[in-house]
Amino acid sequence: MNITINGAGRIGRCIIRQLSKVSKFKITNINDPFLTAENLAYLLKFDSVYGRFKKSLSVKNNQIIIGNNKINFSRDINFISKTSSSHILIDASGIKFNHDQIYKSRKNSKFKSIITHTFEKADLQHIYGVNEKEYNRKKHNIISTSICDAIAIGPVLNLIQKNLNIISGSILTLHPWLGYQNLVDGPSRSFAYPGEVIENFSLGRASTEALISKKTSCVSALSNVLPGIEKKISSMSVRVPTQIVSSAFLNLHLKDKVKLSDIKKLINKFVSTQKNKIIYINKDQCISKDFISNPFSTIVDDRWTEIKNSNLRLLLWYDNEYGYTSRIIDFLKKM
Repeated sequence: MNITINGAGRIGRCIIRQLSKVSKFKITNINDPFLTAENLAYLLKFDSVYGRFKKSLSVKNNQIIIGNNKINFSRDINFISKTSSSHILIDASGIKFNHDQIYKSRKNSKFKSIITHTFEKADLQHIYGVNEKEYNRKKHNIISTSICDAIAIGPVLNLIQKNLNIISGSILTLHPWLGYQNLVDGPSRSFAYPGEVIENFSLGRASTEALISKKTSCVSALSNVLPGIEKKISSMSVRVPTQIVSSAFLNLHLKDKVKLSDIKKLINKFVSTQKNKIIYINKDQCISKDFISNPFSTIVDDRWTEIKNSNLRLLLWYDNEYGYTSRIIDFLKKM
């Protein structure tokens, strides 16, 4: 299966790292207008979170060579033309203009597209543990793999909603800083719309020195696969001064009174029957760093699961890059 990757930021590079371990896939093209081939090779070879690249890696004639695989590199904003020899286009740029390009070219495309973000016009919004059975290879050509928060929280919410009926609740995510944030106070730049300044001015403050509260699209992303959930759940996020691993606090008011043992039995049953690495149960005294490179969508921290008067509290952890991209690799295998 030949794959083109557009966008070689944190998610794009994590996908490249993971694909290099799977012989079924061959990356034929990588496109990123903000990098050079040499710069990308360097960022793949040395990573501040995941360490050194395990395979040989070099650059020659504007090709990135990983092992025996020669990958064409380009910096073309009209990247669609680079996908002619590919079966799959993965857009990991997060830029809305690129998503629109993919949508406009869909009628003439001979390849399927995966967008690593919420994209309302996609043929399918896909989250493992919620609606993976809905994928139809004949009907679905543009697939959105949602966002890291949604793929981590969605399976747990879906499990609780189906079995115990959520009346209301709230979600608080603690999310590491992202690349578009600032080291020192400055403009609050948009990632999805490069060049634009967003109205959340506090997001432009120094990211390494403070906790920064912000809105999150988590619940709106989940509403694409869990209809009606936005009427029951409110959410917000806090950006924290760390590089990797997110956490989420779920407080859910349930219709019926249940015991803590019932909650744990429900989660354990899901874990014992799951086909992909969706939910992992942690019982150790771990901190966020202990979950770096964890391939599961979400880790339920058993220590903090609590229920009082039909109010359920859960603490989740997730590697917002590695866990997220692990499900993209699973989806490629499924395709």
